Amino acid sequence: MSAYRLYLIYSGALALLITGIYSLSNVYRLEVAHLNPLQLVLVGTALEVTYFVLNLPTGVIADTYSRKLSVILGTCLFGVGAVLEGMLPVFGWIIICQVVQGAAYTFIEGALESWVTDEVGEEMSGHAFLHAGQVEAAASFVGILLGVGLSSLELRLPFLLGGALLLSLGVALVWLMRESSPPYSTRRAQVGLQGYLGAGLRDMSDTLRGGMRVVRTRALAGTILLVAAMMGGFSEGFDRLWQPHFIQDIGLPSVGGLDRLVWLGLAMAVNPLLASLVLRSVRSSLSDTSPRTIIGLLMGTDVVVMLGALAFALAPNFTVGLLAYWVMTVARRVHQPLYLAWINQGIDGRVRATVISVSGQAHSLGEFVLGPLVGGLATLLSLRVGLALSSCCLAPLVALYARSLGKVRADVASTVE
Repeated sequence: MSAYRLYLIYSGALALLITGIYSLSNVYRLEVAHLNPLQLVLVGTALEVTYFVLNLPTGVIADTYSRKLSVILGTCLFGVGAVLEGMLPVFGWIIICQVVQGAAYTFIEGALESWVTDEVGEEMSGHAFLHAGQVEAAASFVGILLGVGLSSLELRLPFLLGGALLLSLGVALVWLMRESSPPYSTRRAQVGLQGYLGAGLRDMSDTLRGGMRVVRTRALAGTILLVAAMMGGFSEGFDRLWQPHFIQDIGLPSVGGLDRLVWLGLAMAVNPLLASLVLRSVRSSLSDTSPRTIIGLLMGTDVVVMLGALAFALAPNFTVGLLAYWVMTVARRVHQPLYLAWINQGIDGRVRATVISVSGQAHSLGEFVLGPLVGGLATLLSLRVGLALSSCCLAPLVALYARSLGKVRADVASTVE
């Protein structure tokens, strides 16, 4: 199996299982664990703090030892965290499970993208990310249907079954995933444990310094990290509060006597299908992957995300709320592969996972700095206020993208001259 194909299959399988497990997780936490809006956000904060602390070390480990091993560990940890959360619906226990989930994210993110970029080449990686985005959107649709069906039987069932399947996926990668150029050398594997560990620690230190040097010296690096932080500040509040907002503020229709879980499932199921069509259009028309094109697309995409999220927060009825939710979530799915293509441009493959991890830390920083503020206001005032505030986190992105486009044009002009 080619690395490109395995990347698509793994991305689809992970999206299907994660979506199946967590599509209605906040309903489980709201109705079974009886968490309030602030506690719902703090659950995410626990995940993000873990992510922030571990992301850079795990990225360095992936760049130093093995991206394959990092992805396998992360996949198995996802499974463990899901099974544990389904076992006991208690706030403190759920916090512990989020720590495990945060660790899982750090092992996969950066390592997976670095692995496929090394295997297929930097030029093909942008198309691979967009293609994977299509596959993930389609798989998410199936995952939502499965998650709703299982949750209708028992709200904890997706956690238990999905977690077991994630563990199986991690084990399967041991045989399916190959790494043609692992970061560690065969010689070091043969010098004994002490020599191997000593050399590995020195390499980790060199990799960390090299990755941070890229972050400090790369043009627009500060802008790239600020974009991640602002998107993180938005996503933490929105992801934890949109389902309670639908249930408690907007209200779900009583047409056909459908259960609230079915309505939420229908709302979620349509957006990956729409996203798949949009991503397909973007991918087929993206003949130019220059920084100027990518930044321009990101600017348009994130403006749509901001306006859609604000409309959802203020929606007076189910129809307006549903349309706004679809517009926002589709645009948000388009953002991620474009952002990955932007951050991967011109990075030394030896420190690629480390640089992506730094970006992930910036995203995480935005989440756990602004997330509790959004959750606190949602608890004290209303869910609408909290969601509206989260959408405002994206407003600075317009200025950041405009500044980046100006700098790219200036660099192109100076090169021509």
